[in-house]
Formats: sequence, C-alpha cells, structure tokens
Amino acid sequence: MRNSWFFGCDGAHSATRHALGIEFSGAQYDESFILADVHADPAPDRSHLHLFFSADGVFGLIPFGRDNWRVVANIPSDSRTQELAEVSLAEVQALTDIRGPAGTRLSDPLWISRFHISHRKVNEFRKLRVFLLGDAAHIHSPAGGRG
Repeated sequence: MRNSWFFGCDGAHSATRHALGIEFSGAQYDESFILADVHADPAPDRSHLHLFFSADGVFGLIPFGRDNWRVVANIPSDSRTQELAEVSLAEVQALTDIRGPAGTRLSDPLWISRFHISHRKVNEFRKLRVFLLGDAAHIHSPAGGRG
C-alpha cells in the first residue's frame, strides 16, 4: 500500500521533524513552574480566574472542570539545574499559603507537575508530503490548557 501523505504528530522531540531536518526555532525561558489540578475550599468565584502577584512570584487559580482548579505558580529558576523530587500537594499548598487567597485548602489532586516553558516553532509545517502538527510543530506553556 502506498501512502500519499504523512502527518507527524509525535511530540516535542519529534523523530519525524528530525528525520526531515526541519529546524525547531526558539528556546526555553529561564523560569520554572508548578502546575496542579486540585480541589480548593473555600472555592473562589468560578466566573473569574484569579492571579496574585507578590515579591515571591506569581500564583494563579483558574477554574478547571466542574469542581477543580488549575494552580500555576513560578518557582526559582535555579531549580532547573537541581534534581528535584516529584511535586507534592504539600508543596503546592505551601505556595498557596504564601501567595494565594488566605485560608484556601487544597485537596484531591488530579495532576501535579513541574514544567519549563519553551517557545519553539518550526519554520515550515510541510515538507514534501509530510505535515508536522501539534507539539512536533510548536510548543508553548501548558498552564492555559491544550494548544
């Protein structure tokens, strides 16, 4: 069987993109972040996203799903060079206590992760009969949801 077109949707480390020799322009930002999908009690007003700015950094609570919140907060950039354990709910709670709304208790994490933001994009989305799609073609912050 002969295929007329191919679609490379194989992620940020795309073997398809590498095989085609397509440049992935851009870089990583210096900061690192924590992202968590959790339950918050008491819950802030779900009709708004809530951002808090302090000398310690940025903290955000974004309504997510029916009863959950996406927490996003920056952490020191020097954490990029350290071997760090998985992020715990206690660590996210500590950031909430310092930077977020007073008295908010987090529980029932669906997902917690550290991440680094990159801004990268291919210079061409198609080469010959191959298209690059998704993270194989461009990557951005996961804080706001799927791209």
